[in-house]
Amino acid sequence: MTILEHQGRPVAALLHDPAVLDDPGLVQGVASAAQLAAANARLRAEVQVQVEELAASRRRLLEAA
Repeated sequence: MTILEHQGRPVAALLHDPAVLDDPGLVQGVASAAQLAAANARLRAEVQVQVEELAASRRRLLEAA
């Protein structure tokens, strides 16, 4: 098992087939790919929150006008 962390906090765990552990490069590659996917998901969520905040701000401006 490989624990993935973000800013020192665990965010995911990868469970490996025991045969994978014989190739440290493969384990590192899979961990890197998973970290990129997690970072992408986190960034998409942050952007979605910003889009929703912007839409709410625009609605308030229209209502005030």
